[in-house]
Amino acid sequence: MIWRKFGLEISAKQVFWIGLALAGWVLVYVGQQFDFTRFKFVSGLYEQGHINEGDYWRFCINKILRFTLNDLLSILFIYGLFKEAKYVRLAFLVMLLGLLILLPLYLGLNYAMGLDGYHKLQFLHRITMNPVLMILLIPAIFYQKANQKNKSAS
Repeated sequence: MIWRKFGLEISAKQVFWIGLALAGWVLVYVGQQFDFTRFKFVSGLYEQGHINEGDYWRFCINKILRFTLNDLLSILFIYGLFKEAKYVRLAFLVMLLGLLILLPLYLGLNYAMGLDGYHKLQFLHRITMNPVLMILLIPAIFYQKANQKNKSAS
């Protein structure tokens, strides 16, 4: 298996954590139309960047909670895959960076640009709302582990 090439031995417990994270990602994706402020599903919630007058705070709360859920599930996935505290700390720092820098930038630009900027912000939306940054960590960690393995073998 591919994980053995990188020195990973995956136990049943790790498979459970990985499966839980994957299931959580699916639920977050399926629940995109869930409004946490009203605690119900709303069809067309913020579709095509349309935010009703006075509902921007709802938009922000929903995006912050979705971002946080995605990244916490990503941290769980990384824990399940590598089971090392240093990688979990690294993933947490990346999440914190996104939460404190990327998410406010996205929310601020979304507010400033309004409906006209919806299509211009799609790439920033993908980076912040989807666990892209966390998923990019996984190959980087594999690469680091392979390099450490090669250095210790030399």
